[in-house]
Amino acid sequence: MTNEENQQEVETFREAYTTFSRESASPSHEEEVLVIRNYPEDPGDDEMDQQEEEIAALVLAAQAERENVLYPSPISQQTVPIGYVTNARNATSRSDLFLFWAPAEETSLGIGSIVRHTATISQHVDTYGIIIDTTGNTLGLDDYAIHVYEQDAQPPLDSILPAPSARRPIVQYQVKVLASTQKAQRPVLSGPVYAVTAAELAAVHRKAQNAWLDPHYLLLGFYEDASGAYGLFGEERARVLGPKQGHVIFSGLPGAGKTSLFLTLGISLYAQLHAMEKAIAQQARSVPGVATVAINIKGADLLFLDHVDAGALEEHDLTMWRAAEVNIQERPFGRVIVYTPLKEDGFNRSSLRSNPSADIAGYSETREFALGIQEIWPYLGLFFEKTSPGATALIAEAELYLKETQKEGFTLADVLNLFNKAINKPKSERKGTPWEDFHPSTIQAVMQRFRSLPATLKGLIDVTGKGIGLSTLAELKPYDMVVIDIERIMANPSDPVIAESTIKIITAYVLHQLTEAMTQGTCNVDHIIVFADELNRLAPRDGNGGIGEYLAQLARTTRDRGIVLFGAGQFRSGINEDILKAASVHYSMRTPEHELSDRIYAPLSPEFKARLTQLEPGQTVLQYPSLRTAVFASFPRPFVMSGALT
Repeated sequence: MTNEENQQEVETFREAYTTFSRESASPSHEEEVLVIRNYPEDPGDDEMDQQEEEIAALVLAAQAERENVLYPSPISQQTVPIGYVTNARNATSRSDLFLFWAPAEETSLGIGSIVRHTATISQHVDTYGIIIDTTGNTLGLDDYAIHVYEQDAQPPLDSILPAPSARRPIVQYQVKVLASTQKAQRPVLSGPVYAVTAAELAAVHRKAQNAWLDPHYLLLGFYEDASGAYGLFGEERARVLGPKQGHVIFSGLPGAGKTSLFLTLGISLYAQLHAMEKAIAQQARSVPGVATVAINIKGADLLFLDHVDAGALEEHDLTMWRAAEVNIQERPFGRVIVYTPLKEDGFNRSSLRSNPSADIAGYSETREFALGIQEIWPYLGLFFEKTSPGATALIAEAELYLKETQKEGFTLADVLNLFNKAINKPKSERKGTPWEDFHPSTIQAVMQRFRSLPATLKGLIDVTGKGIGLSTLAELKPYDMVVIDIERIMANPSDPVIAESTIKIITAYVLHQLTEAMTQGTCNVDHIIVFADELNRLAPRDGNGGIGEYLAQLARTTRDRGIVLFGAGQFRSGINEDILKAASVHYSMRTPEHELSDRIYAPLSPEFKARLTQLEPGQTVLQYPSLRTAVFASFPRPFVMSGALT
């Protein structure tokens, strides 16, 4: 090849590279087709001269430029549109829903991604939404209208680079609106769509970044953007802890992370309140006092919360805790108290927390407790669910008699003694007594159930006394974490029916005690969070066999008094509907497919439901008042000990 021919090839590549760079920087209305008739042969490393090296450099530069345009870095999504609103006639937008398309090369988007549409015509309006549905299409086919996929309504299609084929793959996204800066609700007509970054989560909630979360909001979860940074989902504290709204529901399969999420919310709330105390230490304002009471019915996840353990945290957990401004090296609670029942011997603890060395002086303590029969008498109907009207009348008559004869209170031993000496007698011997008209079989059934309580509840029931331990339950302080442990009773019950009723009785008793204390103003806190697991058993949807009516009534009334229920269950569809309606915040973790056929999941799109069945621990669907629809959120592993202390 002569020097003149070589020079001509160099000029050809220079012109090609200049044309491509100009095309990438400033799109034109026509695609440039480059044709290179004579590609220079490779003469080998030894024979390449300076001009041929320049040709190779130009080719590599052109390829690199093309790669950079085809596959932009995630950082560019913050300022460069990732897609454009679809304005096809069959893709009309509404004020609560719009569609946009993006090149198939944009792989950072998926179900649950949050995006922002920005309109600048007449006024600047930002509309935030979450992707709920996706569809893959190919442009360039005879039966597909290319002209409707425009870059901000400006044809031709320059935002997808020319491909080797005339067919160009795109993905069409359906977006449900979360929030908008526009006062009037209007449909999104056209314009660019951007990926929302972690820093924009404040704007999604209509708040300034420097004031998020402000003192009136609390953390509900985290959103991970395309770069791996975490933003914060939050809600007004008065809508979670009362009085405006209240109560939180967790649902999901075992192992989905319901208890971990409850602890994460509590830890982050306490950390925020501590920070507020430091910030306003020199001011007259006060920080609301919050305490937590949790009922532990399975495992040891709640029994050693006084022991900080960050060893199991992964990098994404640490990143989320940093985003929430929580120091994982500090103790998360002000005080930890664990109430444990006694064994039948009346001395040893019937609990996985049986080692006295588990307590940390000045920070945590373990207290034994037992319930007196008079304390749980209002809930005896749960032990006698299948009783006849005669049995119900007998129990009421026995209570009336004992209150008249035992002015200072009565015990289970007093009840059994009454049956043995006065009630369980032949009818002739009961003549003229309150027990005269009761059938012998009714008397036997009620007496047998009372006799079975010590064997079934073991040390949980105080046979000869009036109860110990829980009388101090309402003596709470801000930042307290109080755990009532009945796990051993539930682990291997001799009578499953009685054990089942025990959960309901303990929960009802605790809620009643706290409600009375808050109503009378004897508590030193403004809010009490009560965590109760197994809502499907405590308050079933059908309304039978639980304390659903009682809990529903509390859910409607106690938030005004500062008591809120954080309830967990495996299936949302199996929880009392009044409680679901009363709750302001809902978390749905990994859920089986058959559960999603229930009507309460009808608002979710098919792809939303599909992702819900695949969630991993640390992932959840979150619904709360500030946003119009459900969002996918993440949460970190709590940095406290989970499991038995060895």
